[in-house]
Amino acid sequence: MLASDRSDDHITPQVREAFTPTQPVMSRSLLAGRLDPLRQLIEAVEDHRSHIVLYGERGIGKTSLLGVFANLARDAEYLVIRENCGADTTFDELFRTISAQIPLLYYGGFAPSEAQSRAGGTIADLLSDSQVGPNQLSRIWSEIIGTRVLVILDEFDRTEQPDFDRDVVELIKNLSDSAARVQLVIAGVSRTLRTLFGHSPSIRRNITGIPLLPMDDFEVAQLVELGERHAGLVFDPAAKARIIGLAHGRPHLARLIAHHASLRAVASGRKAVGLSDVDHSIVLALNDMETRFSESTVEAAQSLLKKRPDLVASVAQASLRHGGTFAVEEVVCDGLAGENLERFISGSSTLIAPAENLSRRYSFVEEGLPAYLMLAANLTRSAA
Repeated sequence: MLASDRSDDHITPQVREAFTPTQPVMSRSLLAGRLDPLRQLIEAVEDHRSHIVLYGERGIGKTSLLGVFANLARDAEYLVIRENCGADTTFDELFRTISAQIPLLYYGGFAPSEAQSRAGGTIADLLSDSQVGPNQLSRIWSEIIGTRVLVILDEFDRTEQPDFDRDVVELIKNLSDSAARVQLVIAGVSRTLRTLFGHSPSIRRNITGIPLLPMDDFEVAQLVELGERHAGLVFDPAAKARIIGLAHGRPHLARLIAHHASLRAVASGRKAVGLSDVDHSIVLALNDMETRFSESTVEAAQSLLKKRPDLVASVAQASLRHGGTFAVEEVVCDGLAGENLERFISGSSTLIAPAENLSRRYSFVEEGLPAYLMLAANLTRSAA
């Protein structure tokens, strides 16, 4: 028996699996509120034969959506290859790795006798020893027959290598022009398609951009209810409403809070998850978040929270409502005029800075700060 399968502490595997804040959702039965973008992905691949760019802010559920989509594509007999990009990922390294996962039997450029003699090889065997570029790769991939290949590239925004984006754009254009049986599905953190993929008018007709937006309250409620059924728990209406209000449409945040609340209830011998469990989970969530920020950021955040928790919450919520950036007029705080808000924001430069390439908009200096400040301010006001 694996340690994770032990149930003598009353916490069953089903409870641990109901909400997985540190792992993407892989089962369609636990994927909440994403049927429309899932349908868009399927239609873009099946009906339009286009390449896809899936974009949105971090923690919005892109990886979970791609995981379910990949499983459905495999069920439909696509050859699916998933890779994550990193800061050091090069075009040559990444696409050699992908080519090594495509069996050579799908290559249609051989005579029957030669194909038989090369049984067991992969498409990577056809690549030259010199650096692989988009032109060579697209010529070889355009000869693939007998299957359809989906190449899923997640974390695309992390790449820092010169010319990587340009080479991927060129590959997409070449694959489209040759009607190759290979389609790319690219996902990354970005507010807009152009921010993620640059200005590439030559491939606009070859790609389908799919933005993944925050969930609405009904979808977050569905997420909690799916977890309830899986774990055999019941969330009190007040506890569920609290999670919905705190999540601000972020599935990761909803799962994180619901996960800690569920574990606390079950550890106490209860199948009902109450408001006190949610309050306890906020403390644990904040402790987890603090480990990801610099010490100076945490100190500055705590200082602001002591002075004006209501104002900090309002600014954080404005950022969450508007995809990571906000304007002064989007901050809703009773009794505080725009001029005073502007002064507060400019005086909080340790945490807030002008948004890059966006006039009169602001963003927090570290990712995840809006959610952290919103939860911390909520906890401070509850304690008061």
